Amino acid sequence: RMIRPRSKERALRMTILVAGDALIGWSSLFAIGELLPQTKFAFVPSNLLLFSLTLIAALALSGFYHDRVTPRTRPSFLAAVVIQTALAGIGGSLLARPVPRTVLFPVPLLEIIALPLWRRLLRAVAPIRPRETILIGDAHDVEHALTGLHLDGDQRIRVDDNATRRLEELDDPATQ
Repeated sequence: RMIRPRSKERALRMTILVAGDALIGWSSLFAIGELLPQTKFAFVPSNLLLFSLTLIAALALSGFYHDRVTPRTRPSFLAAVVIQTALAGIGGSLLARPVPRTVLFPVPLLEIIALPLWRRLLRAVAPIRPRETILIGDAHDVEHALTGLHLDGDQRIRVDDNATRRLEELDDPATQ
């Protein structure tokens, strides 16, 4: 488990990240839709929102909007795209506007190319500053997390020192 301070920077970064993801969902649908005849697929607001919101929901369900300490818990874009395809198919049926296969499958494939590029661009333009972090857990879990951080070369978390005392041994009741 990790304890980190909350900040406005993190909230702003998350807002920009989600807005960029939504824009990728919208633009991927628009790019594929331009290749199709107008009678095949209609660009109505409900269809545009369907693909943008299902992409955001799929990324959230896959764990892309959660803080991760170790590389073993990193989510996969492939899993998110499969979830999004399922959600878009179900959402299209609920809206009584079935999504054709020529849109349902190529849009996520275009998104799987654009999403990592967007994330890299965001990391290059606005890198995450290292934060002071407290790792809490069993000694084995903390060592595993530290090993994962060192192997991954993650610069977002800076470890200055680790405490080996157990929480029960601390004198202050507020920290127990």
